[in-house]
Amino acid sequence: MAPNINKSITGRIRDLLEDMQKYAVVIYTNDHPPAHIHFKQGERIAVAELIPNIRIRSNKGFNNTQLGEIIELATYFREFMLDKWDEFHSKRM
Repeated sequence: MAPNINKSITGRIRDLLEDMQKYAVVIYTNDHPPAHIHFKQGERIAVAELIPNIRIRSNKGFNNTQLGEIIELATYFREFMLDKWDEFHSKRM
C-alpha cells in the first residue's frame, strides 16, 4: 500500500507548528535591516537573517540541533516572517 503523502505533509506541518511554540519569536520595531528574526528560549537567543538567504547571524546558548530546527522554522515560515517584518519596517534590505 502506498504511503499517504497528504497525511505525511499534514503531520510535518503539525510538527513544525509544535516546534515553533518552543520559542519566543521576536521582531523589534526599531530594529535594522536586513530582515531578521530573534528566536528566544529562556536565556538562549539566536538571530536568523531572512534575506538574502536564511542564516544564523548570532547565537547565544543554542546547540547545533536547536539551530537546525530554527533554520528549518525560519525556512518554512520565511514569507510570513517577511510580511511581519514589512509591517514594522519600510525597508527589507
